Amino acid sequence: MLTLADGTVVKELGQLVVMSDRIIGIVTHGSAGQVRLDRATGSVYAFTAGVGDLQPAEVQTKRRGVLTGLVIRSQDGHPRFELHVTERVVVHASGTGSRGPRVGR
Repeated sequence: MLTLADGTVVKELGQLVVMSDRIIGIVTHGSAGQVRLDRATGSVYAFTAGVGDLQPAEVQTKRRGVLTGLVIRSQDGHPRFELHVTERVVVHASGTGSRGPRVGR
């Protein structure tokens, strides 16, 4: 789930690309506020943020240390940005993922 400063909530299924200087996300199924998203109809939500605008990611784990997700928030003094990633992400050696992260639920 992505929450923005104006209260907009974007959630469901998407992809997240993490690079050395920024993150880029696109939500292809779900909703952005009251708008339904469906890549088949060309309705998607994209966002980006530079690493200088973000706090270090907060890793969430089960009691035994198994990764369950992470939270990425904006730095203090920047417009509010809070992203909860709750699905396992697989990254191949080529750098391409075989499965996109689920954004909220």
